[in-house]
Amino acid sequence: MPTKINSAGEQQEYVPKGESDGGQYLGDDTNKTQWITTDRNYSKLQPKIVELSDDNDLGRLIASSDENKYKVITKYIISNYGGNDILFPDGYFAKIDNSDAKELAHKADKKRTAEISLLNDLIESSSFVNEIQLQKEEHNKFEAFRYYLTKTRYKDKVDEIWLNVGKARNSKDDEWHFYAITKKETLPID
Repeated sequence: MPTKINSAGEQQEYVPKGESDGGQYLGDDTNKTQWITTDRNYSKLQPKIVELSDDNDLGRLIASSDENKYKVITKYIISNYGGNDILFPDGYFAKIDNSDAKELAHKADKKRTAEISLLNDLIESSSFVNEIQLQKEEHNKFEAFRYYLTKTRYKDKVDEIWLNVGKARNSKDDEWHFYAITKKETLPID
């Protein structure tokens, strides 16, 4: 079984799915087909749709708190994901630190709050699409981004979104961070 070095420097096993037609098949033989692409052709990707709702744990926590909602969201992310290795479907690990949590919480509307409440589901249903190297002037914290595509349905509207995972600049141990959730059309991957 293949292994991947996690952010703590430990080897961890992961199970890749079967291979077919030059791409790596990530589906489970249901009605979805998920492909890792190296040519930026992600038109074949059909990730499972994650159903979002305003009725979620994070939304209830915000409603019951006297604190600023962004602080509540940041604390929620840190308490549930902070410092832990998060395994993505292609075997990469990422973590979320305080600055990542603040970025994820930044400008969180009800839809983003619903997405954050289901981060595990978003990650599990995502498919790796591309990795882009960055110049220092493009981003101070990261030298590369890995983009994962997933779909959500919120109030009967289906959206494709990117999960953005950044490689820490000057990292000695290939440290990756789950940094942002963005709308598909906001990234230059086509």
